[in-house]
Amino acid sequence: MPAAHVRATHPSPPAARRSGACATIRRVLLCGWLLAACVPAASTAAGATPADRLEPDYTNTLRHYGDEQGLPQASVNAMLKARDGFLWLGTFGGLVRFDGREFRIYGPVDHVQGGGRGPASNRILALHEDDRGRLWIGTQEAGIGLLEQGRFRQLPVCEGRCQVNHFFRAGARELWVLSTMPFNVFERFAS
Repeated sequence: MPAAHVRATHPSPPAARRSGACATIRRVLLCGWLLAACVPAASTAAGATPADRLEPDYTNTLRHYGDEQGLPQASVNAMLKARDGFLWLGTFGGLVRFDGREFRIYGPVDHVQGGGRGPASNRILALHEDDRGRLWIGTQEAGIGLLEQGRFRQLPVCEGRCQVNHFFRAGARELWVLSTMPFNVFERFAS
């Protein structure tokens, strides 16, 4: 059998297949590049400028809030939107109420911005609103505070010295509290 005939009946060597595949890939990439270059030119010719295509046609915006805008500090540990529309924020600088324009800070001393007293600690970790519209406030080192009808009070739990990490609603009239109290992970309160 002649050598030329043997070579023709066997598949092409791997190097020859790779060079053919590379050429095909190059052609596809070239066509894609040409198509991408032609589409903006066609839309510009139809009356749309590149700037028109890049500008979104909606008015939603993302706003950043920090201490320059009135927060006592930039990090927020807890957030709650109450039924009355206020946004409550728990920070390590105090409890904050936001009405959409201004921040009002509540803390344990009378000279806090906005006047009036607040929770027993500035270090707020958890927030919860119950069915009666009361705001439950979990602190890092002062237990649980409650804001009811515009007045703050401290609940007699863990002698006001435990950390409250989270509130869980456990039925229509029960609120469970995840805290660092010794031997008790959860504590129930009628809400």
